[in-house]
Amino acid sequence: MNPIQFNDLAVQQGPHACQHTVDYYPHKAIEPLQTAPDNMLMLNTSISLLRQLVVTALSGTALAAANPSFTAAASGPVSDMSINVNVQVADADAGKLGAYYVAAVYRGTIFANNGSGWSVYSGTNLPAFSTGTLQNSTLKPVQSMDLSALAGVQLYAGYGTSAGDMLANHRYAAIYTVPAAPPYMVLGYYTGSSDSLASATTASYPITAVSMDQVSAGTDGSLNGTPTASLLANDNATAKASFICISNVGTADFDPAIAHGAMVTNRTVFEQNIVALAQSQNVTGINIDFEGLYSADRDAYTSFVAELATRLHAINVKLMLSVPAKASDDPGNDWTWPYDFAMLGQSADILQVMTYDENVPGWAPGPVAGSDWMQTTLRYAVSQAPAGKIVLGLPAYGYDWNTKTNAGSSINWKDIPALLASTGAKAQWDAATNSAYFNYTASDGTPHQVWYENTQGIQLKAHFAKSMGLAGVSMWALGEEDSSFWTAVSAGLSQ
Repeated sequence: MNPIQFNDLAVQQGPHACQHTVDYYPHKAIEPLQTAPDNMLMLNTSISLLRQLVVTALSGTALAAANPSFTAAASGPVSDMSINVNVQVADADAGKLGAYYVAAVYRGTIFANNGSGWSVYSGTNLPAFSTGTLQNSTLKPVQSMDLSALAGVQLYAGYGTSAGDMLANHRYAAIYTVPAAPPYMVLGYYTGSSDSLASATTASYPITAVSMDQVSAGTDGSLNGTPTASLLANDNATAKASFICISNVGTADFDPAIAHGAMVTNRTVFEQNIVALAQSQNVTGINIDFEGLYSADRDAYTSFVAELATRLHAINVKLMLSVPAKASDDPGNDWTWPYDFAMLGQSADILQVMTYDENVPGWAPGPVAGSDWMQTTLRYAVSQAPAGKIVLGLPAYGYDWNTKTNAGSSINWKDIPALLASTGAKAQWDAATNSAYFNYTASDGTPHQVWYENTQGIQLKAHFAKSMGLAGVSMWALGEEDSSFWTAVSAGLSQ
């Protein structure tokens, strides 16, 4: 734990995310201290006790001889935090009958925990957290609580034969201050085009991180491609996180042979090249986007990720993995089976779950990212890996199907209004999946159906990051959207 000097009194602060290494933590919008009916409801304060708690802590008044010790150990992200309080009683107090007390101060109001929940202290008869023989103990006053809206709350713990004895003999200390929750990660994928660069550098967009999809692996462990220097410079100047995305794309599509050659046959060289690239470009992290892997390479991919994470963490570089969305760990699904979410979540800092391409050309028309499918797959993801490491995916595109052949092509978010206007089609809404679609007849007479996202759908789906306690959102791809996309994302994260 890291000691923080609180004037002359050393206050021990536990790490607020000791189970996670990712810098982005989830949020949940709640009114302060209203997660349950008995949770710290804001009422009148007791000025006398408040003054005694705060003034004594600030003054550096020495604890009694044979000092007792109070420390806090916090775990989990701010949105799902647990805080354990370790109490060591002074030798002279051990064995006496007494009580332990836990209190918190928030915006001038004192709250007490009676062992069952939090309530406002009325000014008399401070409730005990527990009673019995005084001995070294661990108290658990905060368990899986959302403290996102409570930055600055100070937690106190103490003990005594009575509340008066505790206060008179200074058997208490300020032990923890709730930290502010960092912002959501809002990740955009940069493809190298001029439109993509323009989006990535638009100051008004709420982008906090950019992944540059410009480098591909070779079967020999080599890396091909160079990230755009001007974008790296812009990210640095605007305090955005920069990731270099390394894929296994071959001449036409994702190639499992490339991935196998790089991460299995030539793993050592491949890892060395990745580390060298990360160091030379001074980036926040590396984003491995290996798709379409051989099913037999599941364990190889897991061990590769573990090794690479160790190498990158040694140079203070993060590891993000792009992984397909899935509702279960099905050995019969060749596309998703190679990704062991539980094991990958132990090594990687971020799992970018690609909750898009639910339906693609070649299959029957349908939503690109239906809300029902997204929720199902994200629930599975958070059951396997920490929610604070998971970033959901949003598509800034749709698909235009020829309904006779099921062939089709993608269409950018920003081009949908023009297609609607030129075809005279009427936009429709599928309430079951919160997705938009329309039908039209092409100039060659063939029937078409287009499924796409609109602001209503994106706002709702971005909100899943908040409602499920995720680290944030990602989108594919920068340059395909317009400002209305980002307005919807911001609304979803803040509602």
